[in-house]
Amino acid sequence: MANSRSDIGVVAKRFPDVKFLIYHSGFVTSVKEQPYDAAAKRDGIDTLIRSLVENGVAPNSNVYAELGSTWRFLMREPAQAAHALGKLIKYCGEDNVLCGTDSIWYGSPQDQIQALRTFQIGAEVREKHGYAEITRALRAKIFGLNGAKVALPQLRAEDAPPVPAAAQTRRSSSYSRISYRRSS
Repeated sequence: MANSRSDIGVVAKRFPDVKFLIYHSGFVTSVKEQPYDAAAKRDGIDTLIRSLVENGVAPNSNVYAELGSTWRFLMREPAQAAHALGKLIKYCGEDNVLCGTDSIWYGSPQDQIQALRTFQIGAEVREKHGYAEITRALRAKIFGLNGAKVALPQLRAEDAPPVPAAAQTRRSSSYSRISYRRSS
């Protein structure tokens, strides 16, 4: 029995109480990420999105897009990254995009984290394609709150203890002093 990204909408609709975590968000490295166009029938993330749309699976329902190696490949291509993230947030939902790194294969994910912490979809692109602005709150969801919701459904963000401002400042300044090097 074969399966693909095109099956996700079918099974998500059939089993609405099951959470589907789509590793790498259906990303295909050989497919250039562009705005979603149903008529183009492109592979990769567009296949996942087409499957959700055609089966009436609404954003923020039971399909989660995990970034994994996807962000590692796209962070060096801002236009493609904007379309990939924009589409995933728009069609999977801002509560259903999850950070992942595949760091077991590629080593420290620090460069990926730093790139995602500062990445923004340009205003013109957001307006033209209906993509969300990547706000601080949305970034927090992608970096962990969305994943916590899947792994620990009883956990609510408002129940988490606040991080003291002094600790946040100390942590931020620590990051700026850390230097990561790859061995050759």
